[in-house]
Amino acid sequence: MWAGAPGGPRQVPSDPATKDAWRRALFDANLALPSWLIRHFESIPVKAAIVADGSADTATRRCAVVALYSIGGATMMLLERLLYFTVAEVGPPSAAFAPLAGRRFLAAAGMAVRSWVSFAWCMARPETRTSLDAGSQFRASKLAVDAAGRCADAAYVGATLARFVCIGGLATLSVGASPAGLPASSVTSAARFLQDLADSDLLPATAAATLRCPLPDVGAAAPPAEAWAVRLDEATQRFVQALAALQLCFRQLGVAGVCGAGGGAAAAEVSKVLGVLMGHDDVNALRHALLERLRVHAGMPLPPAAAQGAGVDPRVGAAGGSGDQTSSSSSSPWWLTRLEAVRGAPVTMADLPPKAGGSGASLKPEDFHVHIAYVTLSYWRGVHLDTANPPSCAPPPRELAQLAAGAAEALCRLCRGQGLRGAYGPSPPTWQAVLTQASALGGWAG
Repeated sequence: MWAGAPGGPRQVPSDPATKDAWRRALFDANLALPSWLIRHFESIPVKAAIVADGSADTATRRCAVVALYSIGGATMMLLERLLYFTVAEVGPPSAAFAPLAGRRFLAAAGMAVRSWVSFAWCMARPETRTSLDAGSQFRASKLAVDAAGRCADAAYVGATLARFVCIGGLATLSVGASPAGLPASSVTSAARFLQDLADSDLLPATAAATLRCPLPDVGAAAPPAEAWAVRLDEATQRFVQALAALQLCFRQLGVAGVCGAGGGAAAAEVSKVLGVLMGHDDVNALRHALLERLRVHAGMPLPPAAAQGAGVDPRVGAAGGSGDQTSSSSSSPWWLTRLEAVRGAPVTMADLPPKAGGSGASLKPEDFHVHIAYVTLSYWRGVHLDTANPPSCAPPPRELAQLAAGAAEALCRLCRGQGLRGAYGPSPPTWQAVLTQASALGGWAG
């Protein structure tokens, strides 16, 4: 991002020779880096708990904050560098990246992302900063801004890591596939590291970080909300891609399990676990938020409950601002969607200065919105899952029909160029997939 902004994509060498040299250096170090990252990831929950403990010695809490300041910056930056090169990978994970899909690494990363959400919210509360600043020049407000920025980083890095594992699993299942079915070796290999993903908290924790990254109210020192918003938009795109790939894995593993071919038992077992993972409360909460954001992108009004706070400062601690959103049960609207509704334009990479650049693999607007419909409404209806019953996390039939009708209207508006500030469409050839999806949703709503 721009200078002084929290989080944000970092610069990557554009010169091919430099980029290749950097890639080789990272690969050479890859044997040691995952273990280094695991060690520091596992220290984050301990230190975050110390900061949240109001009865702990103030000096001890300050030391924990400073340690997290250093650890968060180093670990997120390094993992982002490593993951940058996975964006272009469309096959099974290569040997160079295999350690990043390991059981312990995914578990440690999930734990770190989850703890960072709690730490960022703790630092966003005025009472925490007052306690830490008492009798010193600690500058807790600056550290609160950094903590929130790192939360956005954690959402982005977690989503990119999950995307890498899910797309890798889908590619592994495709190796040697034929009309006769999936080879046992592919099923067993994919099931192994998809099981590792399911056993970790990475996907739900990333959903939580994306949906509940705080905006601390630190007065004039606060950067514009866009400083976090662009990062969270990227995180959302990566998360949607990961979830779409995971749904396809779930389907293929389910078919393999029913057929009982080679690896069928392993496929059936991990398919059940993935079903539970995809229905997690945090993941499902983000699905609902994505549908609301789709409507806003299409120029439709916020739902009544969310619209009540549309003009309220979303910063934590501001008058009438957001409450504690560290729980999935929070009814507060996503501040990213509220921000877009108020400014009358979607947050995109175009909000970055030219020199800041992007981080690659961003979806086209139409692809992003079709993906949203796929990972929300198609999932809740059990479409493409080869299952007779919809998932237990699906809304009741009447609510689902209303959501489908709203999404169909939103996609049609986008196709007609009626989105925020006319940001999308009309372009019939480009939006053909959107029109097809909108037609299907309209049928469901009816």
